[in-house]
Amino acid sequence: MDASLAEAGVVDAFSVWERPPNSLIDWSLDGADLWDRVTERGGSQWSRKQRLVERDGLNLSFGRSGEAAAEEVMRIDDRSWKSARGQSMRAREGQDRLYAGLIGAGVLTATFLRDGDHSVAFRLDSQVKGRLTCLKWSYDESYRRYSPGVHLLTQGLRQEWCGRGIEVVDLHGSPDSLKDLLCTDRMSRVDLWYGDPLAGARRAAERTGFDRRMRAVRDGGKGLRHAFE
Repeated sequence: MDASLAEAGVVDAFSVWERPPNSLIDWSLDGADLWDRVTERGGSQWSRKQRLVERDGLNLSFGRSGEAAAEEVMRIDDRSWKSARGQSMRAREGQDRLYAGLIGAGVLTATFLRDGDHSVAFRLDSQVKGRLTCLKWSYDESYRRYSPGVHLLTQGLRQEWCGRGIEVVDLHGSPDSLKDLLCTDRMSRVDLWYGDPLAGARRAAERTGFDRRMRAVRDGGKGLRHAFE
């Protein structure tokens, strides 16, 4: 939906408000330019992180679904910084049941970063024709030194989706410091609420307040976790 409609406010029973844009990756080169973009924007630290992953033998497991994969995702999320700050899937209005159901049914696939047989990070994907949407990613906080999100969204994406007809990768949601390393374009985005306009106005105020915190953290060069301190 065109973000210009957000200026309309309330139309009949619909409330509409503008959100920060989605971050996109042009995948026309099958991700061949992805790592160069990360190191150009983020510096040599990311090459050091990659060597650390390789040195310690962490490995990728691609495209899993079903109940066992859903349980694995939730175990990782329970050990993430999001859980410690009340932002995990279990803490957010039944997201755990929603995402577990989608993974269990194969609507979403989970790619894992593993330390031996132990999964320490995940990325959730949805493919519709030539568009791949990365809906969520998270990691066990004790593995923070490896920057698992960067690995899953660079080496992980390239190894799994190269040569499979993907045209664009949608990183789904507001810009942040990680998405700034990866993206090639932005796409306008709005939220749409149907029903009680007062309830819609409350949700709009809550979401736009969150967006302001996110913007301040990003402008300060910090990661997403700092918006919840």
